[in-house]
Amino acid sequence: MKNSDKYLDEPASVIAFYGLHMTTADLKVLLKQGIAWIQDLNLSPSLLGTSRSSKYKPYQKGIRDLESKGYDDLTGFELISLPADLDDETRGENFSLSVNLRFQQIIASIRSELLDFQSPRFHQFADAILRQCRPVYGIGFRRIFRYGPTWFALGIQYDFPPEEFLKNHHNHGENLEHKHYATRGLLSGLFPWNFLSYKQLQLPVAGKTLKDWILGDPSRGTLSSFPNDIQLWELTEEQIDSLGPILAEAGVIVDFKHERELRWQEIEARRSRAPTAEEALAAAMQAFGFDSPDEVDIVQPKAAEGPRQLTDNEKKNIFKKQPKKK
Repeated sequence: MKNSDKYLDEPASVIAFYGLHMTTADLKVLLKQGIAWIQDLNLSPSLLGTSRSSKYKPYQKGIRDLESKGYDDLTGFELISLPADLDDETRGENFSLSVNLRFQQIIASIRSELLDFQSPRFHQFADAILRQCRPVYGIGFRRIFRYGPTWFALGIQYDFPPEEFLKNHHNHGENLEHKHYATRGLLSGLFPWNFLSYKQLQLPVAGKTLKDWILGDPSRGTLSSFPNDIQLWELTEEQIDSLGPILAEAGVIVDFKHERELRWQEIEARRSRAPTAEEALAAAMQAFGFDSPDEVDIVQPKAAEGPRQLTDNEKKNIFKKQPKKK
């Protein structure tokens, strides 16, 4: 029966990479690679979506449109292969590859029944993505389709099993921001697969670097080398549960709840403080209908040398502080 719910509780194996170093030209290569991966699994592409539209198209129509319009203004795509008895991507999928240049993310999701982490082919997928996209960070995990594996990789709160709310180290769904892993080198959480950069492996833990701390005890998982100086840190679920709180306490894992509280404090502080003289003047000028520094002359009456007219640059700085009209 078409569009049954039998795939909702099947797990997907997901790899996601962030902080990509790639251009529009790479999108064509990745799309071709994604099609080849689908065919390697003895599947067929079903749907294709691009950054030009919010809707998916049947694959054949989508690929014709894409080839016709070209790739020049493209910033992303999503390629999906559906099970033969589905025509609705919200109820399950065999394979999906999502690439977004704007947010520097690439996510590949494969139904675990077809391919799981332990398969050498899955390692080959990760290797190919690392070579093509040169990301700064990546994760790999299993998640049943009902709980939105791709949404979870995007850092969006889609849905959660109740037990996940109890795991302090499982913060990825709060929101994943580039500054945390690209600038600060932090981890978004612990997962069965953790693709770590040199910067992340140098984070301090218990007086050692994270890399030396991992290698110092077999119970802390294993490291293996991947392209572009990336190391894959593999963990079991038991290791994730035991090591997560330790690394959270060490500040290696982003505390998204704390980050969110800080953002709210900054917002409240901006709301509660009195406007500066320049901000007040900018608002007053807008109230009188002046939208450009060329429309007004501003005189400073109590300057040290007596009244003086502000320069064009000084007026421009004030107008920069005008709130936008609603």
